Amino acid sequence: MAMLDSEDDWVAFVDAGPGNVPQPEALIARGPLREISTAIKVSARDGTQIRLIPKEGIDRY
Repeated sequence: MAMLDSEDDWVAFVDAGPGNVPQPEALIARGPLREISTAIKVSARDGTQIRLIPKEGIDRY
């Protein structure tokens, strides 16, 4: 996946599935993508799907 805004803040959750809202306990990391990429990679290593949400869009959840 190519990301243009790696300095923007993102929130990474374990994906709760289609139509489900991510729960706070599913939080993996938050911050600029370049800083949280390792946590995402480690979490996804076993096949766990990760949902990335732009920090400014988190209010919808």
